[in-house]
Amino acid sequence: MMSITDIEYYFIPKILQVTLLLMIVLFTFINSGSSQVMISAIFSGIVYFTFALFLYYIFLFTAKIEAIGPDDINLFFSVGILIGVEKFIDFSFLCGALGILFGSIWQKVKEDDTFPFAPAILTS
Repeated sequence: MMSITDIEYYFIPKILQVTLLLMIVLFTFINSGSSQVMISAIFSGIVYFTFALFLYYIFLFTAKIEAIGPDDINLFFSVGILIGVEKFIDFSFLCGALGILFGSIWQKVKEDDTFPFAPAILTS
């Protein structure tokens, strides 16, 4: 649903973002039952969120473009909670590679410089 909405409208509604985040937190808590695991999961989310913000500002200051949108930055937080900091490098590489692939195809087909990044994030 998020990918489709991002493809159609170039944004992800807050209700979808909040619903996903609550489902991930609930899933993580039920599967772990430990406050230590929850703290670790939230730390992972913060790492992913910080990385996404870093990407946003690096591209903004160097290339003068918004390479990642605010909804994508929020999505990084949710994904980080779900998959953990130990998979950060793998996720970052795969997400970047898929983003380049999807973006290249999107720009050729749609002839549009802006492309939805959520499908690459969620596929990773």
